[in-house]
Formats: sequence, structure tokens, C-alpha cells
Amino acid sequence: MGDKAREVRQQLAKKIESAKEKFQSLEDVKEVAEEGIKEADRMIRKHPYESVGVALVAGLMIGALINRR
Repeated sequence: MGDKAREVRQQLAKKIESAKEKFQSLEDVKEVAEEGIKEADRMIRKHPYESVGVALVAGLMIGALINRR
């Protein structure tokens, strides 16, 4: 039973390390996404009318594509 327990512990340690790496990469993605959101907010505040125009055109295009079906 000692060898089996040691093997299970090693597998568990590998899985824990893998989970830590995945969590760290998720944290990195979260940081990048937050920076993107902040930059988008700055651009919208700097150019409010242009932002509304872009959103309007995008909405019209999406609506036209949906109605084509």
C-alpha cells in the first residue's frame, strides 16, 4: 500500500501544479482583459459621438445579417 499511496500523492501533486499554472494563466488573461476594458472606456470618453456612430452602424449591420435568414 505504501507504493500505491506514494504514486497517488505524486499524481495529486502534479494535478495541483497544473491547476496552479492554469489559474496563473487565467489571472494573466484577466489582467489583459481589464486593460482592454479600461482602454475602450478611455476611447469612448474621448470620442463619444464617434463611439455612438460606430455602435449604430455595427447594430445596423448585425440586424441586416440576422434578417437575411
